[in-house]
Amino acid sequence: MSSEAPNGIWKTVQMVVTVKAYPAMSNKYGESVCVAGVRTDTETPEFIRLFPVGYRDLPSSSQFKKYQHVSLRAKKGSTDRRPESWQPDLGSLVLGDTIDTSRKWRERWELLRDLAGEGTTCEIRSRAAAVGQNSKSLALIKPADISGVSISENPDFDERTAAAAQASAAPDLFETEKEVLKAAPYKLRYDYRCQHRSCKGHSQSLIDWEVGVAGLKWRDGKAGDVRSQLERKFYEEMCSREKDVHFFIGNQHQNPGSFMVLGVFWPPVGSRPEDSLF
Repeated sequence: MSSEAPNGIWKTVQMVVTVKAYPAMSNKYGESVCVAGVRTDTETPEFIRLFPVGYRDLPSSSQFKKYQHVSLRAKKGSTDRRPESWQPDLGSLVLGDTIDTSRKWRERWELLRDLAGEGTTCEIRSRAAAVGQNSKSLALIKPADISGVSISENPDFDERTAAAAQASAAPDLFETEKEVLKAAPYKLRYDYRCQHRSCKGHSQSLIDWEVGVAGLKWRDGKAGDVRSQLERKFYEEMCSREKDVHFFIGNQHQNPGSFMVLGVFWPPVGSRPEDSLF
């Protein structure tokens, strides 16, 4: 089944969500989330990006999880030419089953095995910088080594974004309102080398929803040093030698050569389907 659709034409797509970034504020979209995943209605697996997604505006029954099957209508936009980008119709969203980590992550591996390691960060970033938005903008790369995670305080929203956050949380025509979006208290950056033979290293922000939620939870709970807890979770645990670590990376719409880590895929070593006969 073809994944192509002319600009402006709605099409029903089926996918598994693998990435959900922490909400961002803008004057154009208000509070929105970048969501990405893997198409399951195409002949071969391919990445898809949904934007904008007003995740906290969705009813609780429609707030999907990572690795959940979803179906919805979407269309190609006219301004974001990145091949994976689609504009969603969230009113058409239908949720399906969630792929858990039982059987040593086997089902998640079966979803991602054909996409894992398709190119290196150096190759993908270089091509995107040269070609622009028409180049590959989502990938699942395998780091050669991860030297650490840098953690710094995240400045509060500036005046403009703080005002947008207040406006986004205000009651709508149906008198519904939500809590004002809080800025993630810390920024995390992974320092790593990709598999390219001449890689000199990358330092890329991790923008996963879980980073913001964890930072707020641990800060508000006052349970020890938050920086140490973040490092323990997102580096020592998720990037340990016992994990077959991969990074979901994606670039910025206005700056195609600038990539970030959107999320981490961290199954146990030896969990790939081909590693077992059973």
